[in-house]
Amino acid sequence: MVTATKFILPKVLFFGRTYEEYLEMFALENKQLQGRDILDCPSGPDSFVAQGQERGLHITGCDPMYYHRKGFLGKQARLDIKAGVNCMRNLLNELFVEPDWEEYLQRKLLALKEFSRDFSCGLREGRYIPGALPSLPFKNRAFDLALSGNFLFSYADTKFGGTMKKSPFDLHFHRMAVQELLRVARREVRIYPLYTLEIPSKQSPLVAPLVEELKQQGYRVDLIPSRYNHVQTNFNSVLVIKK
Repeated sequence: MVTATKFILPKVLFFGRTYEEYLEMFALENKQLQGRDILDCPSGPDSFVAQGQERGLHITGCDPMYYHRKGFLGKQARLDIKAGVNCMRNLLNELFVEPDWEEYLQRKLLALKEFSRDFSCGLREGRYIPGALPSLPFKNRAFDLALSGNFLFSYADTKFGGTMKKSPFDLHFHRMAVQELLRVARREVRIYPLYTLEIPSKQSPLVAPLVEELKQQGYRVDLIPSRYNHVQTNFNSVLVIKK
């Protein structure tokens, strides 16, 4: 049996996805993004912001790594992408549906290429903002939609099915992070993924208490299927929080 204790990361990887992967992960359609102010946090070296700009969308990426220079970010991303893909391929192959790991790697490198092309200009124009959960540098209700992918729940402690030993991202941190995303979002927050790194995979034990608290606060909370099938199939949902 493969468990999360065999998939341990020392830090949060600087690891991005493509625009198309974002739509799949968060179960979104292009038309849902038109005319909306969108936050991607943490954004990492993804191409969602860059390709969104080309499509006339208003997407802001926020990440603590954006305090660093472009050259450092590219180097770090390449190291983290290679390390992350190798770790998944070697230790968790049973958990993933991805048939071609080289293709998977190339998608991550393509996202990095698009990010690197856009970052310097986007930083000047305000598309990329340095910042970190649970305290973001934005006004209340600054965005229509806030997306948070591949951070919350994923980097929780291994005892919660996450990837870090003695992780600082405990239930209290998750509460604060989700409330911060709700503070800056006018309409909706989406979070992905919610699963543990186990076979069989299951919902992170941190999800249920958060969902119950949000419902008590008056939010509408739903778990909807993700279309992102490159990872695993036992539990593959998006947390959708609406005001």
